[in-house]
Amino acid sequence: MEKKVLVLGAGMVTKPMIRYFAEKTDYSVIVASRTKKHIDELISGYDRIKGIVWEAHDIEGLKNLVKEADIVLSFLPYIYHIEVAKLCVEHRKPLVTTSYVKEEMAELDKPAQEKGVLLLNEIGLDPGIDHMTAQMIIDRAHSENGKILEFYSYCGALPAPQYADNPLRYKFSWSPEGVLRAGNNSARYLKDGRIVEVSSDELFNHRWSEHVNGVGELEVYPNRDSLIYRDKYHISEVRTLIRGTFRYPGWCETQIYLKKLHLTEEGVKVPPGINTWIELINFKLRELNESIPDHILDKLKWLGLFEDKELYCTDCTIFENFVTLLKEKLSYREGEKDIIVLKHRIIIEKDGRKKVHIVSLISEGVIGEETAVAKTVSLPATIAADLILRGEIDLKGVWIPTHPVIYEKVLKELENEGIKPVYEEYILEDAVEK
Repeated sequence: MEKKVLVLGAGMVTKPMIRYFAEKTDYSVIVASRTKKHIDELISGYDRIKGIVWEAHDIEGLKNLVKEADIVLSFLPYIYHIEVAKLCVEHRKPLVTTSYVKEEMAELDKPAQEKGVLLLNEIGLDPGIDHMTAQMIIDRAHSENGKILEFYSYCGALPAPQYADNPLRYKFSWSPEGVLRAGNNSARYLKDGRIVEVSSDELFNHRWSEHVNGVGELEVYPNRDSLIYRDKYHISEVRTLIRGTFRYPGWCETQIYLKKLHLTEEGVKVPPGINTWIELINFKLRELNESIPDHILDKLKWLGLFEDKELYCTDCTIFENFVTLLKEKLSYREGEKDIIVLKHRIIIEKDGRKKVHIVSLISEGVIGEETAVAKTVSLPATIAADLILRGEIDLKGVWIPTHPVIYEKVLKELENEGIKPVYEEYILEDAVEK
């Protein structure tokens, strides 16, 4: 009997998933999303892929869709995952998402186990491929009685170097709102056994440099709470544990001043009487009462913040106006290339010797075809769904892809899709740090 896949959402990362299901499986696939135009563009040319217009608040419609499916992949904003997950548990249907496991999702672990259902989350790029490649090295080390002393994991989605051609050296391959909101997070990590707390205000001051072969020097700033990965990765012995985000040099300093000007802060309304960008930026500069370096001012000017041009919406927030501006100024053009860059550096001690393991992944995509972000986010989830339907992943409860039955098979199939990490190792005493 033909198996049915339900895909919720037809966003920017789902194109490679549809291509994979159409070309490599014989499943019947239904894509449910709110915008018919996006659905039609996504499924064009694929006879076995059908679309249905559906709004996320339509719970009755969702119930019927889940009942009819054999598996559900949710690419909705994470706030909708819980309702989807509850219905999947109720109707005994496995769920796959690329989002972080929030507390409400974790609480569904016991009900999912009791119903014999798998809720697999965090199986995209970051989180996702980072988990799988890291856990593979960690599990192998532990099986050989090695200890994980230091763990560094950095990832970023960037324009390919030749297309990083604007003053910010950045373009949006996913939601600008998501990028700005991530910059408002606090962070913490472990360094030499000491917990380092980084406030949201200090996030971009807390940066360092990392060399990546094939790309060059990149800037890194800490990504959320690294400490939770002691338990997730089963590395209670670790002394240094840092997860970070890659950007081209200069990004962090620019973000410091955008934050000082409250352009990235949600909920702040446009002040009364302010109608243009030049009026807004002058108002914010007076509030700041601090000089801004000329090279930062040049970037703000390039963005259009000093133009006598009307705001997009005067009864909206500054954040909403700024996001719209960034979509205009930092968009890719058709045919340009994006990359994702992932790098782990893991220091392992065994028999009194320290060995460094480096995992590197650079994946390139093309705007208008399949972007690097779309491939590396959607394909791990797609491959996992296929494995679940074929009975090759038979776990129950709430999981992330840190179990060998998941990561071994998903990573192997990703290589067939051209997503192939490079693994290196060397004795620390015998080599210069790479």
